[in-house]
Amino acid sequence: MSILRMTAGLGACEIAGPLLIIVGDLREKPMPSLQEAIQPLIDQDVIPNLQLLARSIYSQVQEAKQDGGSFKGDPLSVDCITALMLYSAEDLEPPLYKDMNSKCYFKNRNSVRPYSKFLWLFHHALKMMPPYTGRVLYRGVKMDLKDNYPKGRKVIWHGPSSCTTDIDVLTCDQFLGTTGVGTIFVIELTQHQAREITRYSLIPDEHEVMLPAGSKFEVLSQLPRGDLTIITLKEVQSDDIFMDLQPAHATCVDPVPGESHLSGSSSAGAASTPVPPPHTTEPKTQKTTPKNLVQQYYHAKQSGDHDTMKATEKLLCDGRPWMRELLGGATELDVTFDHLGAQGAEQMAAALRENRTLTSLAMTDNSIGDQGAEQMAAALRENRTLTSLAMTDNSIGDQGAEHMAAALRENRTLTSLDMGHNSIGDQGAEHMAAALRENRTLTSLDMGHNSIGDQGAEHMAAALRENRTLTSLDMGLNGIGDQGAEQMAAALRENRTLTSLDMKGNGIGDQGAEHMAAALRQNWTLTSLDMKDNSIGDQGAEHMAAALRENRTLTSLDMGYQSIGDQGAEHMAAALRENRTLTSLDMGCNSIGAQGAEHMAAALRENRTLTSLDMGHNSIGDQGAEHMAAALRENRTLTSLDMGYQSIGDQGAEHMAAALRENRTLTSLDMGCNSIGAQGAEHMAAALRENRTLTSLDMGLNGIGDQGAEQMAAALRENRTLTSLDMGCNGIGDQGAEQMAAALRENRTLTSLAMSGNGIGDQGAEHMAAALRQNWTLTSLDMKVNSIGDQGAEHMAAALRENRTLTSLDMGCNSIGDQGAKQMAAALRENRTLTSLDMGLNGIGDQGAEQMAAALRENRTLTSLDMKSNSIGAQGAEQMAAALRENRTLTSLDM
Repeated sequence: MSILRMTAGLGACEIAGPLLIIVGDLREKPMPSLQEAIQPLIDQDVIPNLQLLARSIYSQVQEAKQDGGSFKGDPLSVDCITALMLYSAEDLEPPLYKDMNSKCYFKNRNSVRPYSKFLWLFHHALKMMPPYTGRVLYRGVKMDLKDNYPKGRKVIWHGPSSCTTDIDVLTCDQFLGTTGVGTIFVIELTQHQAREITRYSLIPDEHEVMLPAGSKFEVLSQLPRGDLTIITLKEVQSDDIFMDLQPAHATCVDPVPGESHLSGSSSAGAASTPVPPPHTTEPKTQKTTPKNLVQQYYHAKQSGDHDTMKATEKLLCDGRPWMRELLGGATELDVTFDHLGAQGAEQMAAALRENRTLTSLAMTDNSIGDQGAEQMAAALRENRTLTSLAMTDNSIGDQGAEHMAAALRENRTLTSLDMGHNSIGDQGAEHMAAALRENRTLTSLDMGHNSIGDQGAEHMAAALRENRTLTSLDMGLNGIGDQGAEQMAAALRENRTLTSLDMKGNGIGDQGAEHMAAALRQNWTLTSLDMKDNSIGDQGAEHMAAALRENRTLTSLDMGYQSIGDQGAEHMAAALRENRTLTSLDMGCNSIGAQGAEHMAAALRENRTLTSLDMGHNSIGDQGAEHMAAALRENRTLTSLDMGYQSIGDQGAEHMAAALRENRTLTSLDMGCNSIGAQGAEHMAAALRENRTLTSLDMGLNGIGDQGAEQMAAALRENRTLTSLDMGCNGIGDQGAEQMAAALRENRTLTSLAMSGNGIGDQGAEHMAAALRQNWTLTSLDMKVNSIGDQGAEHMAAALRENRTLTSLDMGCNSIGDQGAKQMAAALRENRTLTSLDMGLNGIGDQGAEQMAAALRENRTLTSLDMKSNSIGAQGAEQMAAALRENRTLTSLDM
């Protein structure tokens, strides 16, 4: 599967008209089946062997939807899942995604018309998923596109766009690579249209997120770095979007059992693209079992037989360094992403049966499956010390949940269990619920991100009526709808121990919100409720608001990522005037405008308990900012306010700045990702000269430029309270860096400064380095994604020889080569304070790695070093490995 499926169309974003013209009457017709969607492609022989591959995938997905399968309980139908996997398959020639995406950019729309039904089904599948909650995505292509994306231009990507959440993915040769001409797009999300499809991906490590066809962007900035250009885009509202993916939760129904939407059966000669396996099955060993070896070790230890101890320890620890920690009496052990598999889980379980010291174990992302869960469950029946166990992301299904549930009936020490991000369905939830009725020690249970539906929620709710120890339950990101919410709400009326409940991302609508609200009127123990990323609108917000007027225990409520508008905000605001317990409220990522902001602001004038409010990712604009600013002049309790992603400009910044001159309680303010320029920065800077309470300010992802940086720098010379400042992605350049550096020479309070993505080169690095020689308070400096080369690295290295306070430095994604690495390495031999250094995504080769390795032999303070995605080969890796044999402080190394 290929993520980031680039086509030549990215370089010609405006040659094609809207893709919507091929939709025709699809809106008025039932959703096409998979067979109907691909039939035009088969009839015209657009992609040979498409029918055979579709049948093969469909059959396997259908099997995976059955009991114990990896898609059991998944809200997407077999047709939808198969469509997603067909899109990603590389088995076809040409691959479907490559042919379809390229034709989406053809001026002649008849070329893409055979794909119309498939595109409609594909986007419907995306619509079924919850919105991706991150703020930034990345996309890379081996093309020079800077001339096509000048600052200020608005562009449309006519085809479905595959992006990633992890910029490191782009360094793979099949995407962008690390050498040659290329373009990286940094995409700021604002429209809630992105959907993560990792669950349906054959290569989940690529962290794939899709944007719908017709997505529109504004070019915020360009940063040329030799052959590479970094272009920052901001997602904006598009009238040409192929399908609006909001609201996120639609209806997707599987065919009647026994019936198939694909005619015929899979041919024996069909190409195969298997669905992600539910677990990894390791071959059984014919040697002495781990259980016997562990028993021999501990028996020898008790009897003083040191020879047997050494012999068995060698066998047990060969290839398993974590086993040495366990045998050595460790109390905490983290084997996350250690590729244990079922066999490794068996070895871990054998050790746990005898171990008497371990209290915390993290086994996240190890593919242990149901078989491994069975081994761990057996160990829990005998172990008497473990109190915390994380089994997240391990392909555990209903069968594995059944084993774990049986163990919970007998275990009397475990207090925290994380089973999130597995494949547990309603049947598995039923087993876990039955265990909760008998277990008397577990206080925290994470069942989030599984495939639990309304029926599973009903079982868990029944257990909550009887259980008297559980205080925290995570049921988020399952398939629980209004009916399941009704069952959970009914349980809350009777339960008297649960204090924290997570129900996010479940497809709960206004009706489900009504049930939860009714429960809040009677429940007197719940203090934290997470309802974000559901489908709650103004009506649901009204119900929740009514409950807040009566409830006297809830302190934290998350209503972010919903469909709440000004009317819903009005209801929530009215509740805040009466409520006296809520301290944290998240209303981010909704549809609140200036009018809704006015209502919330009016409530803040009267409310005396709220300390944290998230209003980010709405559309309140300058007018809404004015209302919020007026409230801040009177409010005396709010300490944290998020106003990011709000389309606030210089005028709104002026109002907020005026409020900061009078407000005496706010300590954290996020104004990032707005439209604030140099004038707005000037107003904020003036406020910082007078304000004496703000400690954290985010001004990143705006457009303040050199002039704005100069104003902020002048303020830092006088301000004595700010400790954290984010100035990233503002286009401040070398001149702005010079101004900030001058401020650092005088400022004595700032401990964290982010200057990433600003186009700073060697000259700017020289100024920052000079400041580090005189500044004695800064502990963290972020200079990644700039244009710093070897000369700039040399200046920074010289500063590190003298600086005695900096503990974290990020120089990743610059243009530093072997010579720059040599200078940094020399500094590490003398520096005694730096604990974390990021040099990833540069141009360092074997020679630079050799120098860094030599430094590691002498350095005694660095604990984390990132050297990923450079040009280091076998020789450089060998040098680093040799250094690790002598170094005694480094705990994390990314190569």
